[in-house]
Amino acid sequence: MHVTFTHVTKRGNQIVEIGAKIGRTIIWRKTASEAIALYRAGLGLIATPKDGHALEVVVESGSLQTEARLRTVADNAFDRKLLSLPELD
Repeated sequence: MHVTFTHVTKRGNQIVEIGAKIGRTIIWRKTASEAIALYRAGLGLIATPKDGHALEVVVESGSLQTEARLRTVADNAFDRKLLSLPELD
């Protein structure tokens, strides 16, 4: 099972929220911490940019100095940056 999201909220170069919108209406939103907890509980995360190409999202573990963060699985054929997704709001 997985959750698909289309938009993000960014703070600098960090994703702080993910969510989905239809038109101007926000359907759902989760903080990055909530999304990481869902991933660690076994739920897959899929980002779907406007081009419709699904991007598998994984959690990159943090260290003592950094928090865990969301990132896409590397694939040289497409731009895989979550930061390129449109703003949630």
